[in-house]
Amino acid sequence: MSTGCTNPLASNYDPTAVYDNGSCILEGCTDPTAMNYDGTANTDDGSCVYCNGEGSVMAQLYICTFSNGGEVELQITDDAGNVVYTASGLGTNAIFTTDLCLQTGMCYTATMINNVGPYGWYNGYFWINAGGVQIINASPAATAQSQSLPFSVDGMCSAVYGCMDPAATNYNPDAQIEDGSCLYPLGGCTDPLALNYNPQATEDDGSCVYPEACDQNLMVVTLTPGVFVNEASFDILDANGMLVLSGSGNSTQYACVTDGCYVLNMYDSFGDGWDGGGYITITINGVQYVYSLDISLSFNYVSFGINAEGCVPVVYGCTDPTALNYNYAATEDDGSCVYAEDCTSNLVSIIINTQNWGSEMSWSLVAADGSVAASGSGYSSWGYYEQYVCLEDGCYGNAIE
Repeated sequence: MSTGCTNPLASNYDPTAVYDNGSCILEGCTDPTAMNYDGTANTDDGSCVYCNGEGSVMAQLYICTFSNGGEVELQITDDAGNVVYTASGLGTNAIFTTDLCLQTGMCYTATMINNVGPYGWYNGYFWINAGGVQIINASPAATAQSQSLPFSVDGMCSAVYGCMDPAATNYNPDAQIEDGSCLYPLGGCTDPLALNYNPQATEDDGSCVYPEACDQNLMVVTLTPGVFVNEASFDILDANGMLVLSGSGNSTQYACVTDGCYVLNMYDSFGDGWDGGGYITITINGVQYVYSLDISLSFNYVSFGINAEGCVPVVYGCTDPTALNYNYAATEDDGSCVYAEDCTSNLVSIIINTQNWGSEMSWSLVAADGSVAASGSGYSSWGYYEQYVCLEDGCYGNAIE
């Protein structure tokens, strides 16, 4: 039997060889200090590329995708139109990093593309750091199929950040990247001497709170969301379901409240909790309580009392432990219990596990005659749901969106 190079990637590959004799020639860049170092190559082909010329700066590119990551594409070109880098097909919930060799004095253009339609990057984003400084951090608009932004190592042609909403009081028509700074006509306390003075308020709504004017319980609520500030929000309801306080992002709210039971509702619009150590602090008459929304959750609540005990919020659901859809958290039965013995044909259990964008999910179970036997929609992100349906013998199909 013949011997030779059996590696099809080698330049001297021998398709007739049965045993490899170690003679394979794998060409590429063999210098570990080069940008395009190939650890599999054993023969240098002179293709090594270095980032050590005059004005060269090694930069770090970071891309983060969420849902539909396969539609995301990033193209980077220099001021002559030459493609410096391109990335696509990165996958869903992916993090991709690589090094770029950029030049000072050069204007670059980053073009963010959705290869399917005008849907942006589904909250995905990218950034580039050079010399320990972030020179661009951007995400395309949710309604854009393509959006281009300039950037440079030395800031000579960087994108303009600002408020891009024409309805805002500080709208910047020259802005190319939304920086979350938009201000809107806002009612609130306009008295700088009040605890809840809001410097952004344009009209006093009579909500000013003063320590000396509160003869009941002074409640101070501070939300510190951690990372992804704009995803976090909360509200506090009294025992009658009336709103006491609400807020979002980094904020502090005040209220003068009576003794009684209250419920704190915590929300995360993306469904991954208040990551990065986010928390909310409730201080009542100087006593402090701290709560947080765990990762993987889009919502959670906690009840508390002010000079009151046994405060449990009403949760509607099936309270019978023998039922298929028993809800251990329910405090009041809503008549929704389902029992196996009630089904005289085929009892079918349908389980739905959502991840990102649960509110966009819907499904239906369709019988052979076209009638819908069961359906569901309007779910929360990262949620678990179980639904039961009693079906007759026959053929069924499912439609998932």
